[in-house]
Amino acid sequence: MSFDGIFTITTNTAADAAQLLLVADFLNKLKARIQSIICPANSNSIWECEIKTIKVNGSDPQKNRLLRSRRSVELTQLVIEFEIKIQAICADSACTDAETVGNILYTSANGDLQTALQEGTFVSGLKADLSASSSVDDILDAAGLTWKFDKLEIPLLKLSKLWYPDWNSGEIRCSNDGKAPNFMTIDGGWWHGSSKEDCCTKYFVWAYTECSGESIEYLPGYYPAWGDIEPRCDTGEPPDYMRRNPKGWIHDTPEECCRNYFGWAPTCVANSGGTAVVDLTASLYYADWSQTNTCVNDGKAPGYVKSSPKIWMYETLVECCKTNYFWGEHYAKCTTPAGVSAPVSSPTEKSWYVDWNNLICVRSCEGPKPCGGVHKVWNILHPTQSICCEEHLWWKKDCNHSV
Repeated sequence: MSFDGIFTITTNTAADAAQLLLVADFLNKLKARIQSIICPANSNSIWECEIKTIKVNGSDPQKNRLLRSRRSVELTQLVIEFEIKIQAICADSACTDAETVGNILYTSANGDLQTALQEGTFVSGLKADLSASSSVDDILDAAGLTWKFDKLEIPLLKLSKLWYPDWNSGEIRCSNDGKAPNFMTIDGGWWHGSSKEDCCTKYFVWAYTECSGESIEYLPGYYPAWGDIEPRCDTGEPPDYMRRNPKGWIHDTPEECCRNYFGWAPTCVANSGGTAVVDLTASLYYADWSQTNTCVNDGKAPGYVKSSPKIWMYETLVECCKTNYFWGEHYAKCTTPAGVSAPVSSPTEKSWYVDWNNLICVRSCEGPKPCGGVHKVWNILHPTQSICCEEHLWWKKDCNHSV
């Protein structure tokens, strides 16, 4: 059966509501606390319970990245909607059909959760799960928490022609003999497929050939060898699930296979027996965070960098340093090759900035005027001294007296 649950947290202020959403893993901990009450261990039934967060204040929590922003919560209420699916095997004579089982579970789950809210055990348990600050604890203590069930759905079963995984047979097979185990009659849509192929794909994909009783034509080619330590593509007989979808998994050349599945590993082609491709990124600069902590072009960039050079790599040293080491002394170090003195001028197109101590525009370099020292990261740079003066010191006639 399935039903919707609406959990509402009413806080004193909108800021309190926003603070709750900013607590790490808050929604997951809230969902887990609800699940621990709705789906306890039960000696009379076998329970399978799934709870999914659908919306928070009307928005999808997975798609709306602004949900956890303080600005996005303008109300004092957090309305959190859950979808609950429960399956069970009834083991006593009181449960004669799916409707009876559904009503029992529905009533029990609703009563248990309402009791936990009224007695305060829900809030105390949630506080322990979160291990948050005392201010969050105070918000939860002062907040009003309510729960409401809605839209109970108890499926009616029509299994005579549906296929199910026949585990009791001791074989790898699916059957449609109408003798599915009782627990599969709680929700036929969960366990059953409209064809043998659907059932075998869902439950025996690792042994599809044996389950379906069909032979799958083997198409030679290269496929990803997931189990190997070194990234590579293999030939020979691939797994059944790859043979069933050869266009998606099997390729004519190791280069094509490596490009699709191991684009981050430049050694894949050679490991797969192919001819190594010329590395077109060897001369490009990248930020070497783990070794030199500067920009280098030694041809040893990590695989993820080489696989996306437009994002991570640069044609010039200056361009790389500007992007990755633009602050203070790190910029000077980055633009200075090993064994060479620090630059006496800033390697930028715009090199004039305001010397606010003397109220003049100076050039980003070391030496006599108009040099004013290599600029800092916070200085605003301009292409000429006159433009610098016009934009910042337009009221000062001797702005360029340093020339």
